[in-house]
Amino acid sequence: MPHVVVEYSANIEQLDRPKLLKRINQVLIESELFQPNDIKARLYCNEDFLIGEGDSSQAYIYVEFSLFKGRTNEQKQRVREALMHVLTQQDYYKTDNDLQIQLCVQLLEMDKENYLKQIVNC
Repeated sequence: MPHVVVEYSANIEQLDRPKLLKRINQVLIESELFQPNDIKARLYCNEDFLIGEGDSSQAYIYVEFSLFKGRTNEQKQRVREALMHVLTQQDYYKTDNDLQIQLCVQLLEMDKENYLKQIVNC
């Protein structure tokens, strides 16, 4: 824990996915709230999506960040702002100039009692 799920609309055609994931993990590590090996980030392209009534000039990048309860409001705010800052850096995606991208960050708190983790050596 934590888990990061990034979804983006397929009309963002040139997204440097590894660079984005690396930056997300880096800001979470720099927050000093999480152990590096506990951070699990993944990214999905949504081929089938609809924004509003189908306006093709709209796109999105959505980050869902799940962590255990127990962080202060200030800590959670810092993490949300750091993740949004990563999204606003436009050097990892290129789009058509007419494309407007909605950037979203959602933080979800989970109860430890509802989560189970086991490490298996193979």
